[in-house]
This record gives sequence, structure tokens and C-alpha cells, in this order.
Amino acid sequence: MKNLLIILAAVLVIYLLITAWPKNTATVPKPIIEPQSKPTVTTAPLPSIVNSVISAADKANINPAVLLGIISTEQGTTDPTKWNLSAQNLSDPNGGSYGLAQIELGTANLFGVNSAQNLLDPQTNLNVMTQFLNQFSPNPNNIIDSASVWNNGQNAPIQLTPYVHQAINNENYWNNYIAGVVG
Repeated sequence: MKNLLIILAAVLVIYLLITAWPKNTATVPKPIIEPQSKPTVTTAPLPSIVNSVISAADKANINPAVLLGIISTEQGTTDPTKWNLSAQNLSDPNGGSYGLAQIELGTANLFGVNSAQNLLDPQTNLNVMTQFLNQFSPNPNNIIDSASVWNNGQNAPIQLTPYVHQAINNENYWNNYIAGVVG
């Protein structure tokens, strides 16, 4: 019985301490949290040639990053200010390749372009490129299909060659650029 009285007394003391103890009425200020704003990405205006590629891609219903990825691979850089629009690779075993996307004259002939000089015009070059990809790539919006066909020819099997891997990397760069992440 004595133990029970001690336990009841202890419970009563704890109760009185909890309920009767003076409450701290001072409030702790809440930290001020500034609303998070989305970071602003500023990119330089796209060079006109990139706008031309995007426009040609839109007209042909092809993802612009696929075209830009292939062109960047052909040009050896993703920096469009370093692209050589009148590039002529006369060491090509098929008679040379010309212009922005380095198109062989035999390929251009398939689409009614019969002179190397015409391929040096960026718009003509892009028209041949988009027609070729729409006709011969199993999926023109897939960088693996399109880069493989572009590099190996319309009758070659789809392969993950070093060229295709570079085109994939370049396409990723351009997807990010177009989305405003890179610039």
C-alpha cells in the first residue's frame, strides 16, 4: 500500500508540474524563407544557321536536335560559329562531300540537286538532308537510326559506330541547348 501511495504522489507531482508550471509565452520567430524563383537562363541569340536548321527540321517533321547532332558531327564541333558552310571534302572516296551536312553529290542527285555548287547553299543542303532522312531512315527522329543511315548509306544496317556515338552526344547537347539548359 505504501508503494502505491508513493506512485500516486509521484504522478500527482508530475501532473502539477506539467499543468501548473508557468508557460513560456514568448514565440520563437519563424525563419524567413524567400520564395524560390526559377533560375533565369540566358543564352546568346542562336546563329542564323541554327535557326535555319530548326526551321528545316520543323518543315520536315524531324527533331531539330537530330539534324543539329548530325551536322555537328560532320562539322566536328557543336559551335555553329565554327561551322564551315562551304566545306568541301574532296578526299571522300565517293567523289567528295559538300556544305553544311557534308553531302555527297551522288546522294544529292537522288533529290534533283546535280551540282556541288548547289550543295554549298545551306538551304539546299538542309533540304537534301531532310529528304534523305525522311526517305531512308527507319525513324528520322531517332538519332541512332538517322546518324547510322547518314554516315553509312541508305542500304547499310543500323550500327552503333563511333560516328553514331558522337552524333548521340551532339544530339544531347542540342536537346539541352534548345531546352535552354546550355548556352
